[in-house]
Amino acid sequence: MLNTIDRHLAREWLKSFALTTGAILGLFYVQNLYDNLGDFLDHGSGAGEILRYYMLVTPAMLSPVLPLSVLVATLLSYGALHRNQEVTAMRAMGRGIWGLLRLNLMFTALLSVGLLLLGQGAISNSVERARTLYDAMVSQSEAGADVRQARIQPLVFRNPAADRLWVMNQYDPESASGRGVYLYFRAEGGSPVRRLTARTVAYDPGSGQWRFREGREVLFDKGGMPTRFTDFKEKILGGMDSPAAILASQKQVD
Repeated sequence: MLNTIDRHLAREWLKSFALTTGAILGLFYVQNLYDNLGDFLDHGSGAGEILRYYMLVTPAMLSPVLPLSVLVATLLSYGALHRNQEVTAMRAMGRGIWGLLRLNLMFTALLSVGLLLLGQGAISNSVERARTLYDAMVSQSEAGADVRQARIQPLVFRNPAADRLWVMNQYDPESASGRGVYLYFRAEGGSPVRRLTARTVAYDPGSGQWRFREGREVLFDKGGMPTRFTDFKEKILGGMDSPAAILASQKQVD
């Protein structure tokens, strides 16, 4: 049962945690908006679509924000208690170190469990849904412009021999480039081993390599659960499927 001191400690820590989390998230939003606002405006995105984009990307932002928020909130809350001589008063009333920190440790444990659950696919799903929404806004804006009819929307290409699956929201055969790219590497049984998601991809005929930009690489365990992800600005892969093979498969499908 929580007594008056416990409620006071919990209130002070939660207040500091909420303010710290909001401030750090706000900085992340400002930085992201600074990078993407020009693209949003160029593509004619409305305030509702932009707001939805940031709602979708928030779980991914919480992963680096929450540990920092816990540290800063603990320093701020207990620093304020110490300045006001409240810690001394609580110790004089017989409250030990464990009594002062137990609620803080409980909140931290709950947040750790929450981050663990987020890591079980929720963060990757958040990033993918946000990128899908972004690509959809781009495609929608281009639909009213003079878009070349040769573009394929969407494109799906399977290479059973190499256990690879390509998915692109939009593919332009003329420039051998695509948007909203998902590249899956699978094991023999079909379970995912590795996945690349990227905002754009382009083929370099000179080197025979694919250049992925602004994406994320996700690794999976034997059970198909994501174990690690890495963001990248650019990744170059060689020895992959050629644009000719991709186009030939689309003709067969038609």
